[in-house]
Amino acid sequence: MNRLTQSEKESLKQLLRLECTFTLSDEVMDALLDTGVTRRLARGEAIIKAGDIDGNIYFIIDGIARHWYWNGNREKTAFFSQAGTMLISYHSYYFNKGSFYSIEACCPTRILCVKKDIYDRFVNEYHDFSNWCLSMAQCQIFFFEMKNRIIAGTAKERYISFLKNRPDILNQVQLKSIASYLDVTPQYLSKLRKMKL
Repeated sequence: MNRLTQSEKESLKQLLRLECTFTLSDEVMDALLDTGVTRRLARGEAIIKAGDIDGNIYFIIDGIARHWYWNGNREKTAFFSQAGTMLISYHSYYFNKGSFYSIEACCPTRILCVKKDIYDRFVNEYHDFSNWCLSMAQCQIFFFEMKNRIIAGTAKERYISFLKNRPDILNQVQLKSIASYLDVTPQYLSKLRKMKL
């Protein structure tokens, strides 16, 4: 089984501390991360597929993932996740239903998988861990709302905002995925990229 090295664990802990406002003790965070198994993903490889029941918890060690769904007959990218982000299918975790989103790697990506039963045990055994989970959920809602505030306006305004707020994604993610996120065609996104903004 592949486990995190000590330096990878320290790096992931630092990133996770930036994801929410509650600071979990090193002791509990180390114990949680030590239970996980790492996995390497190629671009386009699924972490969770829409319709599958997967209640496990994933942490991005490095790389970028996108969360997408079918909107009629086209893919719609809902959001991107980067290193230090916790990934979860809430449909699967809470209600044992098929995932709404497909979550896939946008570039070579490494993730850490923590099994649902282990995560649940930590929730039950450590009060601080429960507080951390609540803070993580609240921060994910905040970031979802912030995305809707930032990526608004005309197509050009959405693109400019994307460049300003998520420039690191632009060179690692396929244009069709970014176009889907910005709700424009890939052709129009190419035109926007050629403009001097």
